[in-house]
Amino acid sequence: MDVFWSLWQHARAFTPERGRFTTRLRAMVRHRAIDALGRRRAQPPSLPEPPEEEAELEAPDPSVEDAAEARELAQAIQRSLAVLPPAQRQALERAYSQG
Repeated sequence: MDVFWSLWQHARAFTPERGRFTTRLRAMVRHRAIDALGRRRAQPPSLPEPPEEEAELEAPDPSVEDAAEARELAQAIQRSLAVLPPAQRQALERAYSQG
């Protein structure tokens, strides 16, 4: 949407002699997509937080062994996600967060 807004704001700068409008539109969209991917890759991988309903269903007092096991599992999952390509990691994170 911001590409269209930018084109609208700078409509007077467009000159047909320099190229077709569709070429300029595609180039702008491509550059914005590359910028967005770069920003996304710069962020550290993270797991989405479980919804509050699930947190309430957990046992009120987990044993020390259960807590240690859960912590080790979470760390293993984070390490595994960190080595995946960004697209695969995002797909898994979305699947987890959206059920």
